Amino acid sequence: MKGILFYHSNSGNTRLTSEYLQHQLENIELTLHDVATTSLPDLDQFTVVGFATWTYFLGLPPFFQQFLNKLPQQAGKPTFAFNTFGMMSGQALKQLANQLHEKGFTVLASHSFHTPESYPPYIIKEWDSVDAPEPKELEAFHQFVAELDEKLTVLNNGTPPAKAKVKIGLFNHLMRPYSLEKARKQMGTLLVDEGGCTECGICQDVCLYHAIDMNPMPVINADNCHACWACFNHCPEQAIFTEKIRGEGQYPEPITQFVEKLSC
Repeated sequence: MKGILFYHSNSGNTRLTSEYLQHQLENIELTLHDVATTSLPDLDQFTVVGFATWTYFLGLPPFFQQFLNKLPQQAGKPTFAFNTFGMMSGQALKQLANQLHEKGFTVLASHSFHTPESYPPYIIKEWDSVDAPEPKELEAFHQFVAELDEKLTVLNNGTPPAKAKVKIGLFNHLMRPYSLEKARKQMGTLLVDEGGCTECGICQDVCLYHAIDMNPMPVINADNCHACWACFNHCPEQAIFTEKIRGEGQYPEPITQFVEKLSC
C-alpha cells in the first residue's frame, strides 16, 4: 500500500516526527512531502494521505491552511493527521480534522504530540519543554501508530476502516487560536542588525509569507509578516531580532534530547 504524508515544519520538530512515523509504520510505503518546498503530486496514486503540522498560536499555521484549501475535493479518501506542540496544542488538531472533513477525507486516526518548545518568548522564560515527550507521551504516540497500522491492515484487506473521533480535551477546546494581530503584537517589530548581517539570504528563504526581500540587506515587509519566528530562529548570526527579544531563545533545529528520543 502506498501513502503520502504532507508535513509542514518550522523548526524541524514536525519533520523529525514525520520521519519517525515513517519508520514506525509497518503496513504502508509512506512518502514524505514537505508542503513548503515541492509542488502537489497526484493524490490518486496514493491509497492513504496523511497530514502533519506544527501548532501556530493554538491553531493551524496560515501557510498550511492555504495548502489545505488548494487540495482537490475527495470522496472519502482515508487520511490520518497529527500536530506537534510545545506549550499547548489548542485547537490545531480539531481545525485540521475539520478542514480535511470539508475536503472529503475520512480521518482514520489523529494525535497531538508534545515536543520541545520552539517559540522564542517561551524558551526565554524556560517554558521550553526540553524533556518532551515524556515517557507516557511517547507511549501515547506509539499507541496512535499502532491504531493507524491496524486500520491500514483492515483497509488493505478491502474493508473500509471505521472513522476516528478527534479528541482534543476540554482545556484545549476552550483555548482560542490567536488572531494575526495578537501574534504580531506578542512578537513586536522585527528589526535587522546590519552590522551583524552577512547577507546570506536564509531569512528570505525560510519566510513563507514573502515578508523579507534582500536588497542587499533584509528588508522586512511588516504587512506580510505572520509572526512565525522562522527568520529569527534560523538566522545564523542572530541579526534578525525584535524590539522585545535579541540574541536568545533561538530554536533553529530539534534539540539533541528530542533527536535521541526519536532515533529509529
